Amino acid sequence: AAREPRHHGACDLAEVVTGLGASYPGLTVETASVQVPLSAQGLAIVLGHLMENASLAGATQMTITADPIGPTLRVSDDGPGISPGNRDRVFEPFFTTGREAGGTGMGLAIARAVMEAHGHEITLLPDGPGATFLLRFAG
Repeated sequence: AAREPRHHGACDLAEVVTGLGASYPGLTVETASVQVPLSAQGLAIVLGHLMENASLAGATQMTITADPIGPTLRVSDDGPGISPGNRDRVFEPFFTTGREAGGTGMGLAIARAVMEAHGHEITLLPDGPGATFLLRFAG
């Protein structure tokens, strides 16, 4: 499903975040209304996995900032962050530190697959104290 062409298009970031918010009532997400060059369904898959991981890690606040030059989205949370030993493995399929909490280790692998299928990329930044991801969209 991640490589299907239906994720082509554009959507409003704030609308997608609002739609996902009900699934993560303990997580407050601050963002702006900006156009993102990915379909609403595709962006919902990517952000949904980031929001789920943040929520499971105990984060209560997430901030998504947009830089139209690039264009990029910076997704940061106030959770405990990702330990240095796990940073290089977070996008590996089936890698999880939350198996006892029901984690499958597929969320970030799926998020990366959706992004890469459309020429975009997602990376984990060294910023802290929580986890910060950069979503870079192809021009």
